[in-house]
Amino acid sequence: MSNKVGILILHGIGKQKTNYSSDLQKGILKSIGNTDKQVIFHEVLYSQLFDDYARKRSQYLMDSSHPLQLVERFIRYMLIYFFSDATSYKDKNGYNATHEYLSSELAVFKQKLDADSPIIVATHSMGAMVISDYVYDEQKGMTGKTAIAKNLRAFITFACNIPLFEMGHNKTVSIEKPTDEFIWQNFFSPFDVLGYKVDGYYDEEYNHAGNRPQFIKDFKIFPGGLLKSWNVLSHTCYWEYKDIHDAIGRII
Repeated sequence: MSNKVGILILHGIGKQKTNYSSDLQKGILKSIGNTDKQVIFHEVLYSQLFDDYARKRSQYLMDSSHPLQLVERFIRYMLIYFFSDATSYKDKNGYNATHEYLSSELAVFKQKLDADSPIIVATHSMGAMVISDYVYDEQKGMTGKTAIAKNLRAFITFACNIPLFEMGHNKTVSIEKPTDEFIWQNFFSPFDVLGYKVDGYYDEEYNHAGNRPQFIKDFKIFPGGLLKSWNVLSHTCYWEYKDIHDAIGRII
């Protein structure tokens, strides 16, 4: 069994920068302490696929408010850069482009690992939808892209908004449990209106008609401290939250 453990990291909605997950990575390493495991992080930055679309339209849309309406313009800005990602991704071209990019990143990532290295996927916000869709397509034989399912040890999702962006579906079907050891732990805050529970959301598990998935578990947390934990700004504060670091550390 390989002593290498891969941590694949995907961001969520909104503009992102390189090293967006540095707090998460530091927290995980602190949590595991001395170990014989070689932890290999790989951060995927896919927001640039959508940023050009948002920039082209942002000024026009923001000008729906007067220049002196600072609050309204700020809210418009946030909505443009938050929700345009999700709507662009749901478009067929955006969906395919995102999965092609993720496939290329996975190919690079897997070169750093052994063939039997377990992979833990840590995702924020929309990133949960991206990786879930990717694995679902792989399990249905729809992709022909870089495979990941047989190496999956866990999904650690936080501020997950799969339920928000898939409300229009008549039936919700989760991925099939890809390995015997696989677990999906989802962390959410009741004050984060962009992050949701997942356990109990899915009607059934793919390839097990009528059976709801038993490998998903929700955890209620309160990231953000005194200033942000009680409002929507908590959505941005999961990366530094110790409970998430420790959850990943225990799996490693």
